[in-house]
Amino acid sequence: MQTRTGQIFWLDGCPPLEGDIAKRRPVIVISPPDRLKTDAPVLVVATSTSVLESEADRIKLPSLADQPQTKTGLPKSCWAYRDGICSLTATAWSSLLDMLVAPF
Repeated sequence: MQTRTGQIFWLDGCPPLEGDIAKRRPVIVISPPDRLKTDAPVLVVATSTSVLESEADRIKLPSLADQPQTKTGLPKSCWAYRDGICSLTATAWSSLLDMLVAPF
């Protein structure tokens, strides 16, 4: 399966967000398409179901809880945070589980 910008995956051991612990979280692929065609690390942004008030640059994502017709596949309301951006090596990327949806 080819990875595309905008795809959402569940990632085990996702790096912690603001004092949290590493855990399974949805991540969104944000690497540009040309970078995904190489062996370069994949850039993703982690999401959280908690609103981090310290993060003014948060983006609320469409979820099935808020919009049953959405195609994100996200079961609960969640937010993407600038501090949630991380780079995953090919080895880390292979630990991905359960692709949720195609790009939206």
